[in-house]
Amino acid sequence: MRITGGLLRGRSLYSSRSRHIRSTLDSVRESIFSMIGQDLSRLRIIDLFCGSGILGIEALSRGAQYAAFIDNNKDSLDLTAKNLKVCNLESKACLIRRDLSKGIPLNHPCLSPLFDLVFMDPPYQKGFITGMITQLSESRIMAPSGLLIAETSSREKECKGCGMTRIVNSKIYGDTWITIYEVDS
Repeated sequence: MRITGGLLRGRSLYSSRSRHIRSTLDSVRESIFSMIGQDLSRLRIIDLFCGSGILGIEALSRGAQYAAFIDNNKDSLDLTAKNLKVCNLESKACLIRRDLSKGIPLNHPCLSPLFDLVFMDPPYQKGFITGMITQLSESRIMAPSGLLIAETSSREKECKGCGMTRIVNSKIYGDTWITIYEVDS
């Protein structure tokens, strides 16, 4: 697995063979950043269900100033920490272990507002997206016009009218559906 863009483009990262950690494919990551832009200078990022941390690390490589990585799986957080270290990005990141089925830990010190971009790549077909989008859009953690990028199975329904958001882009890549929501300001 390699970083596809930014200052660290081409850098190899550690990956996992675990069925519990599903890293976003290079082609899908490139498409996501083509949709949202390559220059993420000064943005603050949250990577929910972070897995290997690849989406947040890609954002940091493209200039994001800070990324919070959240996952319930200890192996995922260990892998993300290892990948942050190999990229020398530990000082720009915070790792939080949390069962996201219980909600986003909005009061956690690492999640002080405001965040510009949130990546959500939950286990497919578990129904996480609607609650996550609603919680994020109605909280005071998102910057006005912040973006929520959801990666789901192409067999799942889009979350139209979730919280205070609107869909600004949506594309299917094989079994992966990328939907970009903008938080109403």
